[in-house]
Amino acid sequence: MILPSWLLGGFCDDDSCGGNGYSPPHPKSQTRRHRLLRNKFQENSNAPPKPPWYFWKHRRRKTVCPFPASSSDSQILWICVPTAFLCFLNSLNGDLVHDDLSAVRWNPDAMGLTPLHTLFSHDFWGCDMSDANSHKSYRPITILTFRLNVYLHGLHPLGFHIVNVLLHCLNVAFVFHIARRILRFSWHASFMATLLFATHPVHTEAVAGIVGRADVLCGAFFLCSFISSHSWSASLSTAPYNGVPLFPLILSVTLAILALLSKEIGVTVIGISAIHAFAFDHRRSIRSFLGSSLHVGHQMMRNAVLLVTGLSLMAFRLWVLGGELPQFSDQDNPAAFAETKTRFLSMVYIWAKNILLLLNPSDLSYDWQFGSIPLVTCFSDVRNLVSFSFLGLLGTVVVWCLRQSSLSKTEELHRSQTLMSLAFFIVPFLPATNIFFPVGFVIAERVLYIPRRGVCWLFHVELARVIAEAHSSHTAGLSIVIGAADVE
Repeated sequence: MILPSWLLGGFCDDDSCGGNGYSPPHPKSQTRRHRLLRNKFQENSNAPPKPPWYFWKHRRRKTVCPFPASSSDSQILWICVPTAFLCFLNSLNGDLVHDDLSAVRWNPDAMGLTPLHTLFSHDFWGCDMSDANSHKSYRPITILTFRLNVYLHGLHPLGFHIVNVLLHCLNVAFVFHIARRILRFSWHASFMATLLFATHPVHTEAVAGIVGRADVLCGAFFLCSFISSHSWSASLSTAPYNGVPLFPLILSVTLAILALLSKEIGVTVIGISAIHAFAFDHRRSIRSFLGSSLHVGHQMMRNAVLLVTGLSLMAFRLWVLGGELPQFSDQDNPAAFAETKTRFLSMVYIWAKNILLLLNPSDLSYDWQFGSIPLVTCFSDVRNLVSFSFLGLLGTVVVWCLRQSSLSKTEELHRSQTLMSLAFFIVPFLPATNIFFPVGFVIAERVLYIPRRGVCWLFHVELARVIAEAHSSHTAGLSIVIGAADVE
């Protein structure tokens, strides 16, 4: 077979090449592209013709998605954010009801009848924090937003509801950004998880209820702080030898403080940032230790900053409490006043009940108190099957995420995504579990607003793998139906 001179990288002087008087260069001096082209040409010239099905079998497989692969992230946001707004459009016609009256209309701090500095010495309901009857819920930033609403339009409820819905839309945008850019989900998994978070019925109390402002506002500061913390952590690996950028760090700490002052659950963002550093950066830290002491110093500095910030915020919250926990009655939380066995069994079932509400939100209520969930008093109660199945499944997933066996890059990414999804659910939910201190409710659906995003991500970690391996549009359509079924 006579090979063209341009493919050989030069000319040859024998008769096979036409006798041009030039000899070919040494094989090592030829570029890699020329060698690959030459080998490919020689291989194909001697190979028998391929059957018609060869090209179909060895075609380049593409991910089957509900939208074309060219859809950009901004286009997905233009779907998710308006959908979130439309889902809660009816709430704009709502009035001040239930706890809204106590938090706004009957609260002198929200009505602007007290000096501005008193917001930082009163609880969420306008009582002094040192008062024995105080609820001890310290949320001055949330009360400040109520005060701004009253200043702008009085007690007309439309303005309050508009702010809540817009904050929910902002949370939806942040959920997509974190899933896509930080947790490195595929675009269709990010889209489906974000759409599920945007439309989930369990968010009704947090978004449609005016007192739910604390949750949606805290959620926005929470996610902003996490994004800033990730930006700072990512800059450590490329930081110059003469310093480390401080602005993302200062911004992250400031936003964490604002999250804490919006609702107590905001302090858990520090724990989320620490778990993210372990989930995505622990292997990188080992490689850095072997390669560069500077990067090790940066990692240690990050961990020290997270630890000091977390301890400082918790110390501040304890100082605000004045060394006293809030006093609740058995009507608010019957399980907290039961005997040890009944308290344990009942609380575990309540945790499982919260999960069931997230997976199947068909039994929602704005007020779970007293006898809404009967206490579990003995081990023979059939509800214990649900409780311990929940604990067993959760423990199994956590152990799988923490295993240290060697994994491929894809498996390692999947493990990290699963661990972060669990962290976004478990860590913000811990203050409502009655483990550290009693809470004033049996179940509060608004408390599930921040943990819900972790469940959305966890659900679609596996669902995304199904879509990625799909071979037909029918399989992809089935995956979308499964996701839609979870929304309903």
